[in-house]
Amino acid sequence: MSPTLLSHRYGKQKIRLTHLDRSTEPHRLTIAAVGVTLEGDFAASYTAGDNREVVATDSIKNTVYVLAREHGVESIEEFGVALARHFVGTYATVAAARIDLEEEIWSPIRAGAESFPDAFERVASETGTASALLGADGLVLTSGIEDLQVLKSSHSGFVDFVRDRYTTLPDVDDRLFATSVGARWRLADGASGDVDFRTLRAGVRQVLVESFARHDSLAVQQTLHAMGIAVLDRFTTVAEINLVLPNQHHLLANL
Repeated sequence: MSPTLLSHRYGKQKIRLTHLDRSTEPHRLTIAAVGVTLEGDFAASYTAGDNREVVATDSIKNTVYVLAREHGVESIEEFGVALARHFVGTYATVAAARIDLEEEIWSPIRAGAESFPDAFERVASETGTASALLGADGLVLTSGIEDLQVLKSSHSGFVDFVRDRYTTLPDVDDRLFATSVGARWRLADGASGDVDFRTLRAGVRQVLVESFARHDSLAVQQTLHAMGIAVLDRFTTVAEINLVLPNQHHLLANL
């Protein structure tokens, strides 16, 4: 039996995009990394070096810049949808397009009551994320936050877990709890047309950190669940949320 190419996709990742909109007050600054992945009938390029149906990755990069210039970047979600629709609608060979975006968080600088509409500072370690997948089953759009660093210095414990000959961790009813929150959420069907994505991300972020701060944690898992429920209770437009909270250990030194 001869080898068979079962699946294939290609694209351009980490396209650096800086978009500035001076028509607003303050100016709207978007600094993001854009990834484009295309699926379709490109098998001839893999098996025979026939590139007649291949959109060059350099062209993919240029498309990101052209669409940003022509249509603006109201939000990374809307820009991701515009890119996905462009690639699927422009090239007959492209059956599906996935656009992944990571946005740095920048805000206008303030000094007391004075604000500067044209001066910015990066205010957070995390990045905003969005993913737009357009294919035969329609559009799937998700938003998210990655690398949101939070820490509780008290009101966190972990006891009554499985004990066997592999266990050295003691029970602790008051520990330091630190994590880097990763969150991705999907809107309810039909809700995306009326959503201000920038405002929604800021709101979800606020609910996540507030619920983390208020929760008396008996386990990382319990706190994760409470944070997800808080988001779903606050925002009826959010249909589901996925959270990842890796435990960043800060262990007491034995002196």
